[in-house]
Amino acid sequence: MCEGTTEEGAPTFEVAAHDHGSTRMLVVRGELDMAYRAALEEAVDVALILPPGRLVIDFSETAFIDSTGVHCLRHAARSAHQHQVRFEVRPARREIHRMFELTGTVLEFPFLSVEGGDGGST
Repeated sequence: MCEGTTEEGAPTFEVAAHDHGSTRMLVVRGELDMAYRAALEEAVDVALILPPGRLVIDFSETAFIDSTGVHCLRHAARSAHQHQVRFEVRPARREIHRMFELTGTVLEFPFLSVEGGDGGST
């Protein structure tokens, strides 16, 4: 798990890894911006050390995302492809998904669904 905190100690960013059968899910919580890009990319790299059958980046608990998220997903998709791992994204919250629509990258990534989504089944 990777995390960042505010000066008061409250978490502003966290990535938690969960395995569900052959699926490794990285749940991104908090605010993903340039300050935490390296942390998410590192979490992806660690998740692929022993490649799962599928890697899912889960933004359902993400409060904020900017174009940094696009760069992180490109890194994740490239790395998953190199490890022959199926890659998917779970945005869940409409406002998170909207950023991908605004940047014209919505078709670039395999999104599970915008609301609800797949709970990590294989």
